[in-house]
Amino acid sequence: NQAATFLWAIAEKELANVDRLTFCYNREYFTSRLKQEVERAMRYQLDFGLSIFEISNLKGIDDLLGQKRSEQVLKTIVKLIKTNIRRTDILGRFADGRFIILFPQTRLEDASRKAELLRKIISGYNFALKKEEQLNINMAVTNFNSLPNKKLDSEVLKELLVATVEDRLRNAH
Repeated sequence: NQAATFLWAIAEKELANVDRLTFCYNREYFTSRLKQEVERAMRYQLDFGLSIFEISNLKGIDDLLGQKRSEQVLKTIVKLIKTNIRRTDILGRFADGRFIILFPQTRLEDASRKAELLRKIISGYNFALKKEEQLNINMAVTNFNSLPNKKLDSEVLKELLVATVEDRLRNAH
């Protein structure tokens, strides 16, 4: 009975880190992992990539087809991403239609290639949507080595990376 209680406690802890709809990591857990990666990159002088994806018309799809259908689209997108990234890459849900991926030990060029491949896979997937319901997917990429001052606190660097990639996403629209 103690073993079952212990396993249940572990399962509850893991579930607290996961988005309940898509079962990828939630924003809080993702940002804690990002901070760990910043610290690792600083310590070992490594680089890593960070990519963000946004389905800009998710609200419109939700309005047209209903919440259940838009939730199914999100679940499918997560499944497509998870099957096309490495086990060491970290996927998180950042907002309703926004996902972020951490590519450890990956240069900007490689992270950009991976992100573009993912965008093409998602865009090319047949979600059985009508033409006016097609997904609009925007993406942006940055990397740790693009930061001008890596001697700042890891929390500040983490926030700078997120702000940089989100700014690039806004400019991609």
